[in-house]
Amino acid sequence: MDNNFTKLFIMRLEDHFAPEALKIISDELDVFTTNYTIIKKNTDLIPYDGEIYPEAYRVYLVTKKIEGKSEQTIYGYQLYLQDFFQNVRIPLNQICANDIRRYLVEAKSRRQIGNRTLDTRRRALNAFFEWCFNEGYTKKNPMRQIGPIKFETKEREPLNDEELAMVRDACEGDVRSMALIETLYSTGARVSEIANLKKSDIDLNTREVTLFGKGSKYRTSFLSGRAVVELRRYLKTRNDDDPHVFVYKKKPFRGLNKRGIEDIIKEIGEKAGIHLFPHRLRHTNATDALAHGMRLEQVQQMLGHSKPETTEIYAKMNKDQVKSAHQKAIQ
Repeated sequence: MDNNFTKLFIMRLEDHFAPEALKIISDELDVFTTNYTIIKKNTDLIPYDGEIYPEAYRVYLVTKKIEGKSEQTIYGYQLYLQDFFQNVRIPLNQICANDIRRYLVEAKSRRQIGNRTLDTRRRALNAFFEWCFNEGYTKKNPMRQIGPIKFETKEREPLNDEELAMVRDACEGDVRSMALIETLYSTGARVSEIANLKKSDIDLNTREVTLFGKGSKYRTSFLSGRAVVELRRYLKTRNDDDPHVFVYKKKPFRGLNKRGIEDIIKEIGEKAGIHLFPHRLRHTNATDALAHGMRLEQVQQMLGHSKPETTEIYAKMNKDQVKSAHQKAIQ
């Protein structure tokens, strides 16, 4: 059977079925066609005509959808690959490492981006070409000749106690902002998870929160007493019927999206005189949790990390905490 038959067939159904259903159909079709010989008709009478996006590009995005990648992740793949094929007008199986190097140099200049962002594009291209090689679309992965792009790594800094107090002070008089800050800090949730959060996902009595996050997975996090108080106060002010926990203040009171939450957090930071963004609150949550005795694997579960190494990076102890621990341990 043509190895691409199932993927191409599933691609035609992607607008009609959810990713979970597409995966079931894909698996069943693979089993059902095992005893059949399906051969693609040879219609390659005309050489490559300069079509911008090759078949592999479309099949790749469908494959990622079936694998359960988030819409945001798939959208990122789509943007990077579209930009690549719009600027590299070469048949897929003829693209070499130098073509990709030229593209990366040109993209950095054209878009005025730094090496960190450029390396994100490189990694996206590497994932695509490795997939193409494994699926038989290309005879090699030209990205294997292109190493990582070096960039300066800035150490993530959590909020200290004083800064967290300043952030809370900046929310004074705004019940939504206060509830948002306490929820982010208490749960350690990603901003996308807070944007997806529904009132039905929160149990204020048990202080449990069900988060739907990265990799289309559910997990449970928890609310502090302060977060419960602020959420109750905020929800009492709501007179709309939108199911989301956090909504815009003006009609039609729809749920806050990722960008809306980021803008609110940025504004709170500006009032407090602190560089603030949602992920910094997540990092503060992890750091404080470890500093107060939570085990690494517990924090890992709370944050929804698949690898403990990721948790160690996000929850690195600051120097003052290490110094304090040393003074207690070494007499």
